[in-house]
Amino acid sequence: MDCPRCFNNVSTKSGIAKCKPRSKCKSCNYRYTIAYKSTTRPPETRRLALKMYLEDMGFRQIGRILDISYVTVYKWIRKWGSSSLPNPSAPVKVAELDKLHTYVGKKRNYKWIWFAVDRYGKRFINFVCGDRTTATGLKLWDKIKHLQVG
Repeated sequence: MDCPRCFNNVSTKSGIAKCKPRSKCKSCNYRYTIAYKSTTRPPETRRLALKMYLEDMGFRQIGRILDISYVTVYKWIRKWGSSSLPNPSAPVKVAELDKLHTYVGKKRNYKWIWFAVDRYGKRFINFVCGDRTTATGLKLWDKIKHLQVG
């Protein structure tokens, strides 16, 4: 363990304080407590958890495999997500339009969701809910036609 004062790695044991081992630096005679933190995980584990999440594994499943709490996995993913949000002011290179259908409440209430995303910036641009007609597609087009694509 390196000395916090002179960063020398030559030390001797110097007793126990609050159930933690103390050390004494041989170069500057500074006594310090070694503070091991049992909850820290190496960066490789965090990276592996992120890869598993991106492969559609759930938080609990990742926690069971890596033998850590699913809440810890959730916090890692959330921290990564908030630090790597796309830049909203960057220009859109390719806008991709797509639609999906779903039932709202009961099967008689069948709706389509039309949405536009930035393919390379991985940003959500806009959406419209309605039926599967050209009129609904044109509503989405009216919302996104002001974008400078390319």
